[in-house]
Amino acid sequence: MRKIALIGLFLFAILFAGCEDEGSAEINVICKDRGQSKNVWVEVYNSKGVQVKQVSTQGGIGYVTDLPAGTYTLKFKNHDDTYFSAIKVVTVADGDSRPVDVELNDPPDEGGSVE
Repeated sequence: MRKIALIGLFLFAILFAGCEDEGSAEINVICKDRGQSKNVWVEVYNSKGVQVKQVSTQGGIGYVTDLPAGTYTLKFKNHDDTYFSAIKVVTVADGDSRPVDVELNDPPDEGGSVE
């Protein structure tokens, strides 16, 4: 019985170690094109410029979940793979649920780039 418990504990430790990149922060995105809700792809990049998530919006609303604390750059792409000019830079802490309103044709936030 003790052997089974140790194996279970070992497997749990391996599973838990694989989840260390996930966090508890969330970004709630509301996308509009000239005031009208717009379904788009939201690409999420970490502070090193690595894409860490991509979500699609439904009715103009999208949820980026399970983010570790940090600063993220959000880029918005039409379903034909063309990018909108808006780029948002968002900082979240663990446990945050941050709403972000986006007018897709606005200029990028300071520090945001399309590269």
